[in-house]
Amino acid sequence: MLRRLPSKVMLCEEAGEVLEAHLLPALLPSVEHVILIGDHFPLRPQIQVYGLSRENHRGGKQYSLDRSLFERLVNPDDGSGVQIPFSTLETQRRMHPSIAQLVRDTLYPRLEDAPSVMAHPEVCGMRRRLFWLDHQHPEATDELGTSYSNPFEVEMTTALVTHLLRQGSYEAGDIAVLTPYLGQLHQLRHRLVESFSTVLGERDQKDLDAAGLNDNARGAPIPGVTMQTIRAATIDNFQGEEAKVVICSLVRSNAQRRCGFLRTSNRINVLLSRAKHGMYIIGNSATSCDVPMWRQIVDVLKSNGNFGTLLDLQCPRHPESPIAVSEPDHFMQYSPEGGCDQDCADQLQCDHACPKLCGDQCPKLCQMAVVDANRRLACGHAVEELPCWQAQDLSLVMCPVRVEKTVHGCNHTVQVACHVNVGSPEFNCQAICGAELPCGHVCKLPCWKCNVSDGENNVQTSHEACDQLCDRIVDLCAHLPQTLPWLKAMSCLQGPV
Repeated sequence: MLRRLPSKVMLCEEAGEVLEAHLLPALLPSVEHVILIGDHFPLRPQIQVYGLSRENHRGGKQYSLDRSLFERLVNPDDGSGVQIPFSTLETQRRMHPSIAQLVRDTLYPRLEDAPSVMAHPEVCGMRRRLFWLDHQHPEATDELGTSYSNPFEVEMTTALVTHLLRQGSYEAGDIAVLTPYLGQLHQLRHRLVESFSTVLGERDQKDLDAAGLNDNARGAPIPGVTMQTIRAATIDNFQGEEAKVVICSLVRSNAQRRCGFLRTSNRINVLLSRAKHGMYIIGNSATSCDVPMWRQIVDVLKSNGNFGTLLDLQCPRHPESPIAVSEPDHFMQYSPEGGCDQDCADQLQCDHACPKLCGDQCPKLCQMAVVDANRRLACGHAVEELPCWQAQDLSLVMCPVRVEKTVHGCNHTVQVACHVNVGSPEFNCQAICGAELPCGHVCKLPCWKCNVSDGENNVQTSHEACDQLCDRIVDLCAHLPQTLPWLKAMSCLQGPV
């Protein structure tokens, strides 16, 4: 089919992600001009056999199956080829300059920032848009030792996502959680899905299914947070995508300083270049810094004050209030509703101050007590103290003063709150019935169990079987031997009336 198209020009987009074996068949005899567009610094094409990849230090370089034709022509190995002419696009339109600096100082020294990225807003609820939260909590492995996870980073990431969403400024897809390991992705998804709608890419979903890590866990939304969609992905399967805020869980934390997948500059490049407005890295720097590129990244972050063991939050209503967290529980302790622990500064419609803490939802009904000695309700009773919302509209007040009322039908006099309508079919008269039963006993049940009103002056009376001790049986059995005392305790035999 392709041979019937005498194309003279062949254009390949994302050429750095295409295997050379896949691109060569498209170079038909008629092709005179080949245009390859891509970047060889991010991840190479994915292959199934790790031993044939350049990442494998035990001989994989001699095969280099995952090396694209684009990379080989632009950046040939010494003595293995000639570098062809190429042009470089040097203006990026995604990352805020502070984020772009990480890849500019390591991989793209001539990278420039478009004017539009200067206008990216700060991250809501955070004092800094870029930060590495350093920790020493150890990693964990699965039973087979094939993947890694970090429980502390799972909880810290979930707490940070919750805090960001409580700001009310981020929509579905604005926040992405990235990690290098499938085991960590599984743990993150299981934790995030308890409170948020979590979306995985098709490739990540297939990888989880293949690893037997798929589950359909669901949970209830966190109070104060609408059911938002969070994008969670492994780094390898997020190439070419972006998000306003990216949270990176590096996972590896060990005394041997083995950082695993994140030792290659290609994967580090993808991780650091996905965020538009803000990026937060959670990881053990001591484990990562044996890799030269990570050491450069940490130095850049430290020089700008974007590295430490305390992550600074910012209350949008009290920006001067200091909030620093280093543990997942600190978010609930110091910023329980996405704000701070100060009193809410807002005023309610009635001009009373909101009694809630900063960040909590202001009540719709003001409960502030309002005292007025001359206040009288429509029934004539005086009520000096009322909640503010009732004092504004006395028709909403249910008079609590206790009064005597006569119940229609049974004619019992009862003490109830003034607002209670004893003539309603739903009213249950609690007085003792008092009617004489055919057995001669007086009914001791509550009146409402015997007399049922239909609300239209009609009352139906029906008594249950009498269960009182019957004097007639006791008198009858007074002459019986003491060996039959049970007869003295028999209930009245009179059936229901």
